[in-house]
Amino acid sequence: MFPRRRQGSVLVLEPRRAAATIRYSIVTALAIAVCTSALLYDTAAWPSQWRFAGTIPLRTISIIAVVASCLALAWLTAAIINGRRWHIARAVLRASKHAARDNALPDTRVSPVVQRASQIPALGWDDRRPRKVARPPRLHRVTATRNVVGTRPLRIAYLRMFENQPRARTFFQGAWREFGYVYLLRSASSVTPAEFREYRRSQSFAGLLIQSEKHFSAELYRPFAGPSRTRWHVFKNVGPQTVWARDWYGSYPPRTFLCHGNIWKAAVNMLLDQADLVVLDLSGLMPGNEGVRYELQQIVDRVPIERVIFLADRLSDRNYLRTEISHAWVRMASHSPNSGTRTRVARLAVTDSYRQMQQQQGESTYIYYRLVARRWQSRRLATDALRRLAASGLPRPQPGRPPRPTARSHHDQSVA
Repeated sequence: MFPRRRQGSVLVLEPRRAAATIRYSIVTALAIAVCTSALLYDTAAWPSQWRFAGTIPLRTISIIAVVASCLALAWLTAAIINGRRWHIARAVLRASKHAARDNALPDTRVSPVVQRASQIPALGWDDRRPRKVARPPRLHRVTATRNVVGTRPLRIAYLRMFENQPRARTFFQGAWREFGYVYLLRSASSVTPAEFREYRRSQSFAGLLIQSEKHFSAELYRPFAGPSRTRWHVFKNVGPQTVWARDWYGSYPPRTFLCHGNIWKAAVNMLLDQADLVVLDLSGLMPGNEGVRYELQQIVDRVPIERVIFLADRLSDRNYLRTEISHAWVRMASHSPNSGTRTRVARLAVTDSYRQMQQQQGESTYIYYRLVARRWQSRRLATDALRRLAASGLPRPQPGRPPRPTARSHHDQSVA
């Protein structure tokens, strides 16, 4: 049975670190209990009233004990790994809040009221499925000057909900990195054990968090690293879980930023100002996700809509997403490049697929669903975005230019 279609369904596909730690701890305790019972069954310590009527061969008891001990060891390892990452995320959040309270990080200021545009054009929709989009031309190995389709590498800003683990994973397993450099903001849950150990040794945020707009600007406009020609890549710092990806044609390394909550809005604005293409993943968007709504409004206010792709998954309520986009559209700022009288078209695309998985647990079969990346979909969407950019005639943002002034506002002082 396919999972029920509702907004936010994708968020519950993969358990978070806290839930995974609790689940693995419970099944570890059960496996240890089974192993202990098997070891004590033929001894005097086992109550006679608990014994079965028939005789159980010693070989069978030994097999049960070995299997249960192996499962207990595997599940205990998983519980420790998930528990450590859960603890690290909580520790980073607490430390960043304490630093802000002690004035170790810059304070925020109230943002001025934004003047709205006097001319807001009509908004059309391009919601073709990736299968309806033309195939890309011949593919090539990526180089420093040419991406997989032979054009200059793009600077792709990827924005999403931090809680949306499945979509962040499938984005990196897709073909976006074949077309250019991906920029994204990290969350506290993406801090690796090695990074946390370095922070504990130094007791300083200098090597862990980006604390100021100047620091973020320096990181953002660093010279690009060369493309990787290896096929297999492992990403440990793009989310709470390690992501494995296979790139047949090579790829460009992503650039990630772990920003303190005091500057995340300014960081979003600077990302948008220098990006050739902005990809905003709206799958899982719920009424309480104010951070994504801020990013959506800034995209409308700062980025020509021809440079934007809105993503959704198969279970997303696309009418709800169109309503959210339209609400931000009618509130665009006066300086927005989208203002005017010419009708604009927003691109809303559905990517990835759900695969039914089965896991045997004793005599029971546990059925669950996993989100699977479809590389051909993202490859067609990126190629179509290149065509849209060429047809629009918009000049590409110049890398390394100073970002436009950004306003800062009061918000939750935590790691972005």
